[in-house]
Amino acid sequence: MNNKSSSYHHGDLRQKLIEQATLVIESNGVDALSMRKLGEVIGVSRSALYHHFDNKQNLLAAIAESGFATWQAITQTFLNEDSLSEHDKLTKYVKGYLEFARQHKATYELMFGNIIWQNELDTESLKNTAYDTFHQYLNLIKHWQDTATISSSQNSLRLAQVSWSTLHGMAKLYNDGIYVNDTNLEELSQSIVQLLQTKN
Repeated sequence: MNNKSSSYHHGDLRQKLIEQATLVIESNGVDALSMRKLGEVIGVSRSALYHHFDNKQNLLAAIAESGFATWQAITQTFLNEDSLSEHDKLTKYVKGYLEFARQHKATYELMFGNIIWQNELDTESLKNTAYDTFHQYLNLIKHWQDTATISSSQNSLRLAQVSWSTLHGMAKLYNDGIYVNDTNLEELSQSIVQLLQTKN
């Protein structure tokens, strides 16, 4: 075993592999990711690499899971800011979601795209983290309805599903280079907030 590989602790190496693989796909796309090259870049043996990930698909699922966890952490940061009103937190969530998708395009595509889900490459851990992320959003919708931040005239679950679909659609349009761009991102964010506040 080389010196670099021996310097990593068990958990550290797994996280390092995810971080380095994420850099690769964000810079050059999923097709550029190679398990062999990844091991060479980090400086670990094949046995050490495959101890954590059976194959590239397993690694991609871990990147997607890490993306969900990162978005949850970002969300929690501004939700914990006592100086912000509930309206401010809602606005930050909407704008932050679109900015996250924009800044992490390849990871976002893994989180919600067909590379993993339609090919049934998801793991139980990934499915649980993805579910937790939506459940967090559903709880926020309920909270904002209870605090009269948004309309309470609709079923919470259905409103969460439809409004998230709107956010996801905007994110996809931006990442695919269709319609959405930097100049109107702020205005579009405000429009989504206003839609959530509209009583039907």
